[in-house]
Amino acid sequence: KRGPSFHHSILKTLGRIGRWFPRSLASPIQNALIYQPRNYDGYASVDYLDGLFRSIGMQIHNMSYTDAKPPGSGGRAVRAVQRCAYKLTPAKGKVDAWWVMFGGNAMLALDWVNFANAMAQESKKYNGGAMNIGFLLVDYPGYGGTHGRP
Repeated sequence: KRGPSFHHSILKTLGRIGRWFPRSLASPIQNALIYQPRNYDGYASVDYLDGLFRSIGMQIHNMSYTDAKPPGSGGRAVRAVQRCAYKLTPAKGKVDAWWVMFGGNAMLALDWVNFANAMAQESKKYNGGAMNIGFLLVDYPGYGGTHGRP
C-alpha cells in the first residue's frame, strides 16, 4: 500500500508538468504571431540608396560587423553573430546631433530612411541650415542583415 507522500509526489510532478507543458507549446505559437522578421531580399541596394541621398546632400554607410563576443557571452568567444546597422549623415560637414532608430515589429532599419531624410530636411529649414543631423539605423536580431532570433 502506498502512503500519502507517494500521492503527494505524483501530484507535485503532475503540477510541474502542467505548468511547463502549456508554456512549451504557447511560446513558439506566440512568437510566430508576434514577431514578423524579414530580410533585405528585394530591397534597393545601399549603393543605390546612397546615390539618391547624395543628390539631396546626405550619404548612407553600411555599418555591419561580426560580433565574436555578443552580449550574454560573458566576454568569452562564442559563435560569431552578424550585426547590421546603417549610418545616414550629411554629405558635407560634421554631425551636430545623432538620432538612433530601431525598426519596430516587421520593420527594417532601412525602412526609416524616408523619415530620417524628412527630419534632416525639416531640421535644416527650422535651424537655418545650421544643424546637421545624423541617424544610426539599427536592425534587431532576426531582422534585416542581423542574425539571430527576435
